[in-house]
Amino acid sequence: MKGRFTGKYELVPIPKAECKRRGLPCHWWSRPLFDFKLDLADPLTWHRGDGFEAQPCITFVTDGGSIPNLIQIIPAFDKFRYPASYGFHDSAYKKHLWWTRNSVTQPFTKTRLTFSEANSLLHDMLLDEGAWEATANTVYCGVQGFGWLAW
Repeated sequence: MKGRFTGKYELVPIPKAECKRRGLPCHWWSRPLFDFKLDLADPLTWHRGDGFEAQPCITFVTDGGSIPNLIQIIPAFDKFRYPASYGFHDSAYKKHLWWTRNSVTQPFTKTRLTFSEANSLLHDMLLDEGAWEATANTVYCGVQGFGWLAW
């Protein structure tokens, strides 16, 4: 069951001075941070393929895929290669929720996510965004093994 993404969002870089003002990590070794902003007129939506649909939170801070820099030299693991999937995952990690529905006839409702659900759904989204199975499996193992540090 192949899913797909529709809709729009924006990644707005957060300058170091703004990071400091907001109490975000902004050291020279830190990853660049972005404000993820959902387009409310046409919001990013994941259509899983079985009627289930999800939308991330309206806005949150993201660093793209939280993949170690050394591993990002492999193109399949570039932190911006699958931006919709990583955006959804960061929304789950920051807010522990998404907006979901099981039918287009229903309204979206706030849905709490567990750590394991967020990671499992990331795996599925990566495949829907074009990742190879090996890439999705590797990312899944990484977030299952180390994601609790950020959860």
